[in-house]
This record gives sequence, structure tokens and C-alpha cells, in this order.
Amino acid sequence: YEGYYFNIKMAKTYAQKIHKKTREIDPSKTNKFVKNHSKLASLKDTSLYLSETGLKAFMEEKENNKSVITIKNYHLTPIKIIGYSIKKNKDSLILLPNPIELKEFNRKQTKKRKIEINAQVKNLYFNAENIPNKILKKKVVGWPSPKTQNPRLELEEKHRFGKSSSYKIKNDIVLFSGKEIISEFIYIPEKYTVIFEAGTKLYFKNKSGIISHSPIFMNGTKESPIIISGDSANQGIHVLQARKKSALKWTTFSGLNTLNYKGWSLTGAVTFYESDVVIEHCVFEHNKCEDALNVIRSNFTFLESLIQYTFADGLDGDFCDGEIKNSIFKNTNNDCIDFSGSTISIKNCNINNAGDKAISGGEKSNISIENIKVNNANIGVASKDLSQIDIKSSSFNNINIVFAAYQKKAEYGPAKIKSYLSKYRNYKKRQLIDLDSEIYDDKNKSTGRKKINIDFLYQDFK
Repeated sequence: YEGYYFNIKMAKTYAQKIHKKTREIDPSKTNKFVKNHSKLASLKDTSLYLSETGLKAFMEEKENNKSVITIKNYHLTPIKIIGYSIKKNKDSLILLPNPIELKEFNRKQTKKRKIEINAQVKNLYFNAENIPNKILKKKVVGWPSPKTQNPRLELEEKHRFGKSSSYKIKNDIVLFSGKEIISEFIYIPEKYTVIFEAGTKLYFKNKSGIISHSPIFMNGTKESPIIISGDSANQGIHVLQARKKSALKWTTFSGLNTLNYKGWSLTGAVTFYESDVVIEHCVFEHNKCEDALNVIRSNFTFLESLIQYTFADGLDGDFCDGEIKNSIFKNTNNDCIDFSGSTISIKNCNINNAGDKAISGGEKSNISIENIKVNNANIGVASKDLSQIDIKSSSFNNINIVFAAYQKKAEYGPAKIKSYLSKYRNYKKRQLIDLDSEIYDDKNKSTGRKKINIDFLYQDFK
């Protein structure tokens, strides 16, 4: 696609791995499943749609109540855009008065097309000619379409790795130490070990921050903690696809913002993407972006740590396996703990003053909760979209809705909560159950008999 380069080295590496695996396959076990390729149907004659490479949609401009979007069809059959949804109600289809038709992809002829819709568009809905009876959805990327080089490559090339005075390099170790004011964006490639010495104090200003493709080790101690802070324009710390596990100990992250560079934006002040991590005795506070800590497609451990005074969510995780123990979450403007598509264990934690949910699980998450104390929250525990949350020996005090189980996204289904040996005081509603969702309160099972208004959950409880 425009603005992106093709990584030949990476492609060859994966091709070699695929070739090696295919040679290991026993032909006697696979031949009966293999068809002559000449008999295979053309893509146009199948019901196949590749969501990652089909319709592309980028937000070029967004002002007041108008969205200017560039669209391009990479699918091998024509498509027809029939409607859209907005941010406030992203799962509800609004039909266009005149559908927009795009021809099938042709390398020489297909061009971008610019459309205007009088709304704050979140998703586009469309039909493909080879799947006429199915409505497909495409999220509009929240930044303009790439014009030249992509922003990640720009950041990498802009930082002259190894030439900075903000850190030292010895062999394969990148070392941060002492007290530093950093005014450059630091981009660390893979195959290094990044170490922050005990007592290190870094202050990021002027849109500075760190991206690392190598694991980071923040070796603070109780006597000499590490402090990472910054001005309102700083861009946080982000570990992306590190091959080894990172470890953070006795470190405070205060006042960090997130990455926002030429349309490439993240949500976490501290991010671990496909990068395993152990976090112990750390503090995340006063962040200026959506998530204080964002963990994505990673294994993590979060021990004896504190998240407080957040702009929105505290700990947000997607498609993770993780453990949270002996920690405190307090004074979050939105959810304290929020997971999607994850398997999580939460034990011996205190949650105070959650702006919305104390704990939320969605998109087929499995969450085990034991011995937690929740005080002051709109919703104590919310289970969504085929998720199951098991709760044992916990307490809930000053809650609007203690438990909510519901389906939010059409592609999923009802949710489930099981609670045993727990205590409840000063609540307005014990349970809110959507159609076919289930809540077990000790031995009492309740099943939702009617569809609830999901928007109700995102308003003040009345």
C-alpha cells in the first residue's frame, strides 16, 4: 500500500520457516486433503473476504459533524458501501441515502476515492459482490492515509541510535542512568537489552518518549526507585514485539502521555505490545491519555503495584494471559481494570473510586477473581460478549450496579458471571442481565429474559 515498504528480509525468513514446516509434513497423511490447484475456485467464485486487505478507509478530516474519508477497494470483486456507524453508537448501522459503489481491485486502475459524511464516522458497512447476503464492516482508521513513508519508519530514521547523550551503549546493552531531561524521541531496535539503573530519573519534554523493540529492565529498589515523568506533550514508553520478557521494579510512571506522531497513535502511557512483562512495586499515575497501562497480545504479571488518578482507564489489556495480585487501583475516570479476549487471574486487590467499572471483561474473556474489595463504582463487575467471570470471597460497597452481564457486540453472544461467598453493601441494583446472559449469585441462578439498552450502562445510573 502507498507509503509502506516491503521487508524482503522478513518475508524470506518466514518463507524459510514455512518451507521447513511443509517438508516435515507426512505426505501420506495430507495427500487426501490436497486438491489439484487447477480445480480450485477463483476468489471471485468463493465467499472469501480478507478483512485486513479488502476495503481501506482513512479519516482525512474530522470537523464538527463531518467526516472526510478516503476509501480504496483492494478486494477482487466490486463492493457497495451501504451505511456507517458513529462513535457514540458504533454497533448501530445508519443507512446512506445513496450507496457508494467501488469497482474490483485493479493494480493499474484502482485509485483512492474521497467521500464526505455528515457525522463522526466510526465504521463503514458494505456488501461484496461475492458475498451478497452478508453485511461486512470496516473500521475507519483515525488518521489520514499514508502519503510517503510510514510514521514508524520516520521515527526510527529520525533518531540516530547510538549517537544520543541520553543513554550509553556497551556491547548489546543500552543503559539509562542518573537524572536526565530528554527532549528527543528515542527509538531502540531489537537485539539489545535496555537497562534503567536504580535511582534513574527521566523527564520527557517536547514530544519525546521511547519506543523499544528490545526488552527493558527497570531495576529500581525501595530505597532508590526509578521515576519516569514528563510534560503534557511527552509520548510515553512503548515496548513493541520484544523477543524476551521485560521486568519493571520499583518504578513510578507519572504524568505520561502516549504516542501521537503523524497519525500513528496509541492509547497507553506505557505500552507492551506482543512483549511479555513482569511488573512489581510500580506506580502508574496522572497519565494524560486513554490508558495508564496498555498490554496487548502479551503474557504479564502485575504484583504489589498501584494505578491511580488516571485520565480514563487504569489497566487495559487485549488478548493477554495475565495475573494481578496484591495491588491497588483507585481514582480512575473510567474503568479500573478492562480486558478483552484475555485469560486473567485477579487476587487480593483493592479497587476504590472507579469512574465506571471496577472490573470489565469482554470478547470471550475468562477472568478469575478472588478476595478483592471494591468501594465506590458505577458497576462492580461487567461481563460482556461470551466472557465468563468467576468471583470468590470478595466484597462490594457503594456500587450502583454490582454485576452486569450483557452482549455488546453483534458478532459475540451472551455473557456469564458466577459469584460465591461474596458480600454486598450499599448498592442500588444487585444485577443487570441482558437476554440469555447468566448470573450465579451463590446457588441462585438468574437468566436474562429481555434485551437491555446497552447505552444505559454508559450513562449515570438512575
